[in-house]
Amino acid sequence: MIFLNFNLAFARTIAILAAVSFPPIITVGQEVPPKTPSSKTTEGWKEIRNDAGNFAAEFPGRAGASVGRSGAGVVNSVNAFHQDKKGTQYSVGCQLYLGDRTEAQLIEQVGGKVYAKMATEKKEIKIGNHPGIEFSAVKTADGAEKTVRGRVFAVKNMMFHVTVTSNPDVVVPEDDIVRFFNSFRLLDEEAKATVAVPKAVAPKKTDPMPKEEPVVKLPVVDEKYVPGKSLFDPKMAAAERAMIPQMRSLPQPSERRVECLGVLKTPFNPQAYGWSPDGRRFAVSGINELWVVDVATGRAMLTMPGFGETGFRAGAGLRFSPDGKKLLCHNREAIRVIDVETGEIIRDVPTPGPTMEAVLSEDGSTLSATLTSKTGFGMSFASWNTKDWTRKHISFPENQNCGWCFTSNGNHLIVATRKFGQNDKPNPPVEAWNLLNGHRSILPVKLPVLHLAMNTDHRTLLVTTAWSPDNQCEYHAVDVTTGEDRKLFKGQSPGGAGRLTPDGKYLLADTPVLGQTVVTRLLDAATGKELWSQEYGNCTNYLMSPGGAFLVRTPYLLADYEVDVLAVDDMANPKFAELAGAMDKARAAGFYINPYGNHLRAKAYSSRFNGESLRELTKTLPQTTIVEFRDLFYQSENILKSLPELAKLPGLEQLEFRQNLDGDPAARKPLGDCKNLKRLEISDGDTGLEHLKDCPKLEELTVRAHKDLTDAGLKKIFAIKSLRQLKIDGINLKVTNAGYAGIGQLTELRSISTRGGAGRVSGEVFAHWKKCPKLECVELLDAEMTDADAAVLATMPQLTEIRLNPQFTSEPKFTDAGVASLAPLKNLKTLSIQTSNKLTAKGLKSLDLSKLEMGWFGGIQFADEDMPMLKSMTSLRELWISHGSYTDEGLDTFKQMNHLHRLCIANRPGITEAKIKELHKALPKTVISRTF
Repeated sequence: MIFLNFNLAFARTIAILAAVSFPPIITVGQEVPPKTPSSKTTEGWKEIRNDAGNFAAEFPGRAGASVGRSGAGVVNSVNAFHQDKKGTQYSVGCQLYLGDRTEAQLIEQVGGKVYAKMATEKKEIKIGNHPGIEFSAVKTADGAEKTVRGRVFAVKNMMFHVTVTSNPDVVVPEDDIVRFFNSFRLLDEEAKATVAVPKAVAPKKTDPMPKEEPVVKLPVVDEKYVPGKSLFDPKMAAAERAMIPQMRSLPQPSERRVECLGVLKTPFNPQAYGWSPDGRRFAVSGINELWVVDVATGRAMLTMPGFGETGFRAGAGLRFSPDGKKLLCHNREAIRVIDVETGEIIRDVPTPGPTMEAVLSEDGSTLSATLTSKTGFGMSFASWNTKDWTRKHISFPENQNCGWCFTSNGNHLIVATRKFGQNDKPNPPVEAWNLLNGHRSILPVKLPVLHLAMNTDHRTLLVTTAWSPDNQCEYHAVDVTTGEDRKLFKGQSPGGAGRLTPDGKYLLADTPVLGQTVVTRLLDAATGKELWSQEYGNCTNYLMSPGGAFLVRTPYLLADYEVDVLAVDDMANPKFAELAGAMDKARAAGFYINPYGNHLRAKAYSSRFNGESLRELTKTLPQTTIVEFRDLFYQSENILKSLPELAKLPGLEQLEFRQNLDGDPAARKPLGDCKNLKRLEISDGDTGLEHLKDCPKLEELTVRAHKDLTDAGLKKIFAIKSLRQLKIDGINLKVTNAGYAGIGQLTELRSISTRGGAGRVSGEVFAHWKKCPKLECVELLDAEMTDADAAVLATMPQLTEIRLNPQFTSEPKFTDAGVASLAPLKNLKTLSIQTSNKLTAKGLKSLDLSKLEMGWFGGIQFADEDMPMLKSMTSLRELWISHGSYTDEGLDTFKQMNHLHRLCIANRPGITEAKIKELHKALPKTVISRTF
């Protein structure tokens, strides 16, 4: 079980204040009926839902939501700044108040004495049968001079506050305030469907959900808990490692692959992920896209649109059925059931609350889920019969602190509940609920439960305790058959979640430092010895493979900003603990150790990382290790000073220096001793590049802008005969077109990219680049370009990728004719033309784009009549069209392009939401996004 972690950054509750009391006037506020759209369609207004807070309202501009904790409980908030950006803010928030107050008492003791305590005007109002106050004030809680209008309502034990604040010199239209106030409504407790699926007829995906049965408690039938058979063979860890091929370089994104050794890299921010029971498939999703990856090949065997935000428990947002044939994902409103082989959406099941985790039973008959309450505080449980999708039962009162987990076969829910504020009461029973028949058994656990996690043997229950006399949390492994209790680790309180490897060898445990910083520790479960720790980690973001061979984690920590990757560590390798411990000791972060233990990637970790710690680390690393060191937080000088030690590692393949390297250029000499260096990113001048010619295997070089980089430095780069990829990045470069004259010496060069800026490098360099016989990919950014330059590109028939982002000039020099001149290029797979002087699609009509896989046309204007030509691009996988006068009529073309993986179109006046819905229906496996 994972206790909800709320964003502690939410600290403002919008209490208003200033002071004269007026006699109350009883009125009734308008309550907008649920699901009724606003009668107005003013540009920029949109209804925003906050399920956890159980409210909705219409906001102007873009609204943002936040959730946090306060002394009273959980606070949910939505706010938006007015589109005129003159300081007006519209806010809706709700706060949970625990205790035995009536609604009238809550209004009197909180609404009147806190929110409207010193209002200049106020009157009593109601929303439905719930009491409220409407008020005006001239100052906010912090004393700032503001014009304030607000309403507060008491609904059961919740206080809702709806406010508009603005600068004193800003006059907010009364119509806008009234519209905002009157749009506020409470969400339905539960969705009410009216059409039932006929009996004896198998339900279809398009059938409406059946009418729900009355909500009932699960029957309490005590029975002995018998652990189900384990789905996982104890030897699976070895099998998992054996099925993965040898290490390979990261494939191109167009291959729809991810790197499964060391790093899972995706074109989106991974938000949820999960393993298939046999460990051969891995599912990962972002908000807008979902992939199912074949682990052995790294290929995405299924790609389809995502299901929105998962909300809770990153490692539990995706879950395969026990037979591996179905995949469950969820957002805050529903659970989606997907056929893994075909990508068919079997059913979207509405839920009575935001889902934390969902599972299918081993026989596939039962879908079960744990849900948060409407207040966002506490939990509930729901279960459905998958034959007709009727809801079977829902249980557990709200506002309970629950430790819970599902067994891996989806047949049982293990749970212990305790009312908030009763931490000193006797330990609650730990119950095992049979999800197939609703029977309950009491497990032999005599501990104060905070978190629960059932191991894949369905016998070992990991219990995180709390509220001990010495204010320490403990981690216990309890055999639920015999009652044997083994204490594994004792840490600070409150403790976090825990995970045991299937073989019971390792324990992952979350513990706080100074009450705030979360540290995830890997411990030897037998001895309690710490093997490594990761600051700002969280067990909710760690996921072990079924056999326990791999540990997948999100590395978006303060020390690692790569938000599009998942780190994969090999826990079955004997060197894993040794290497991880060495990394931790050296304070190097963002480390990944691949499943063969022969590839290690590291990043320097801010203030606690220094040259001495790196030297110690390099002494610890095995000589066979392939190492990637990436500079982070401007630690380049430390890595530079450690180059003599790094150069001794024969496996060193990659170095990245993000900071400008100044000081003595002679310090770079050890770079020439790195004989196996293949990839280098550096920010250096002419002198510092001198030694790169001594790196015989260097294939990829990125040189970032440096004050001393000139054409002389380019000559030194051209002496590196092994280069296959070159990138010169920066603005106001001192290099010139003429400086590229010697690039023809790079006979192995496949890809080149440069960012010109200030006109120093322009499209004229194409005449020099043409001298590289194997050049396939060219990129020219922020540089002048003409039609004549494009004609030079057309004489390079081997090109497969062209990316152009010309400077915008008052007199167009790169026109439709320049685009049309690329017609001789028959092998293009990627064509990107961004910012330009109003290019139209006419130039594209002259090109043979039958092999094109990625078309990014942000700099081209499209009209409806241009769309049909896109149908000839039968290999197209990704298409971006952001400018032009096209309308709904033009978008009909895309309905026939079901080969698209991703489609990005503009928000234009001629495009309606109804048409976008049609596209989603016609292209169910295409990720469709909007841009401005």
